[in-house]
Amino acid sequence: MNQANGGNVIYKFLGDDKQLQKTLGGVKSALGGAGSMLKGVGGAVAGLTVSAGVALTALTTASVKAYADLEQSLGGTETLFKDSADKVIQNAKDAYKTAGTDANTYLENVNSFAAGLLKSVDNNAEKAADIADMAFRDMSDNANKFGTNMESITHAYQGFAKQNYTMLDNLKLGYGGTTDEMKRLLRDAEELTGLKYDISNLSDVYNAIHVIQDQLGITGTTAKESMNTVSGSVNTAKAAIQNFLSGAGGFEEVVDSVVVAGTQIGRAVTEMLPKIVDGIVGIVNGLIPELPGLIQKLLPVILQGTVDLIKGLVAALPDLIKVLAEMLPTIIEQLIQTLTDVANALAEMMPTLIPLIVNALIDGLIAIFDNIDTFIEACLALIIGLTEGLIQALPILIERLPEMIDSILTALIDLYPMLIEAGWKLIPQLIIGIVKAIPQITNVFGTLIHDTIPNALAKGAVKLWETGKNIIKGIWNGIKSFDIVGAIKKLAKDMLKGMMNVLGIHSPSTAFAWLGKQSMLGYTNQLEDMKGMLDNVIEDTFSLNPQLATGDLHYSPNVVVNNNISSSTDSLGQTVTNIKTFANGAKNDYNYGMGVA
Repeated sequence: MNQANGGNVIYKFLGDDKQLQKTLGGVKSALGGAGSMLKGVGGAVAGLTVSAGVALTALTTASVKAYADLEQSLGGTETLFKDSADKVIQNAKDAYKTAGTDANTYLENVNSFAAGLLKSVDNNAEKAADIADMAFRDMSDNANKFGTNMESITHAYQGFAKQNYTMLDNLKLGYGGTTDEMKRLLRDAEELTGLKYDISNLSDVYNAIHVIQDQLGITGTTAKESMNTVSGSVNTAKAAIQNFLSGAGGFEEVVDSVVVAGTQIGRAVTEMLPKIVDGIVGIVNGLIPELPGLIQKLLPVILQGTVDLIKGLVAALPDLIKVLAEMLPTIIEQLIQTLTDVANALAEMMPTLIPLIVNALIDGLIAIFDNIDTFIEACLALIIGLTEGLIQALPILIERLPEMIDSILTALIDLYPMLIEAGWKLIPQLIIGIVKAIPQITNVFGTLIHDTIPNALAKGAVKLWETGKNIIKGIWNGIKSFDIVGAIKKLAKDMLKGMMNVLGIHSPSTAFAWLGKQSMLGYTNQLEDMKGMLDNVIEDTFSLNPQLATGDLHYSPNVVVNNNISSSTDSLGQTVTNIKTFANGAKNDYNYGMGVA
């Protein structure tokens, strides 16, 4: 049976474990060999590696033993419950949250009284599985409610399977450890339920205990506390971890239970911290009135004690200085030796560590480039998030920018001499290293130019070709599925309709009516501006004695004027005379009319 002791898990392995110890010995030997091999890298790293190896060995040992214990329990469960074993095993896996214990502990206890339970229900394995689960939850609830040791509770239930009731009082239900007291418990259960319980039937005994515990409000407390209390959630987390080590549970259950435990601890801290602070403040406030008296009583004693201490130190000072002076060379020598050992260890490790680091970096870069699409997508998301954050923080950044620039400039000015000195030391070494590496660099560049880059470009070209082809196919499929003629017609109609709305084109068009009005106004204004010129032209046109100049000669030609006269009556009954005068087609032809009353 596994137990918890001071935060450590103690495993008591029963049965033949020779093969198991042989396997574990092999694991330890392998890890120890790995530690020995790493000693060549350097003392410090080797020590750290061996420590990690020991820790891993301990964890592996715990896991293998937990697995072996569970394997034994599973064998017993399958033998006892046969076709219903899966139900019992599932109940065991859930026990970390229903009963606050790991799967193996659950199975060990259920198996211990399964034979008697099966007999009491006529070997009905499914019914026995249900009663066993109820009984184990009752055990856990009883131990949880009354603070009783779980081991004494399980011993009591194992005794009930043998009709031994001497440990009945361990349940703390108000019944003594005798057969008569168990009979009294059964009678009390009968009064509560109206059912008959037989003391010789183990199923009846467990059911009667369940009735009494339910009546006392004990039933289900462990499951409730696993989610709602600090101690219950911590026990659940421990059981989930044990299930993970044995293989009965997954890591997700560990995470879930630890999150619940952390939540409950956080809740408790949140609730208790204000009370603790209030308490401390209350204590301080209570002490404050007493401080003057305490100081009056304690200060002389403290001062006298301090003076005596100083006197003693002064008196011992020559001896102290003498001892320190004698020890100083040893202390300095030890410090120098320690620093030298550390420096030498680092120097010995560097030739081994640097190539390892370089190879690791190259492997990392290759892995990054193999997953570059995912990496770039994540980087873009990160950049978007950073950009949004910077936009939000921009006012703060602008406000504190002078302070930041001043700090950076001050730091650079302080570091300038050190950087110059380090540069003069490092640059020659760097040049020497580069010169030595030129042949290797040449070979690498040759490989890059002749093999790596052409191959990469060829692969890239194929990918680009396939990508481009797929893009063109996608565009073409889109075009084929798109009614482009209908879209163009609709676009033209929408454009025409939009232009008509902008220009106010209707039937009749208000826009063009406005344009006509403006045109006529412009025409009228232009005629007004040209009035003088038009008067001159008309005057010249209707002059019957034009002067035609040809050199120095002046002629007064004869103009034959013809008049056509006609009369008509208008709608008012007046006679209108129309006269048309023309001069043989000359430009001064005109018409006029006058009315005669």
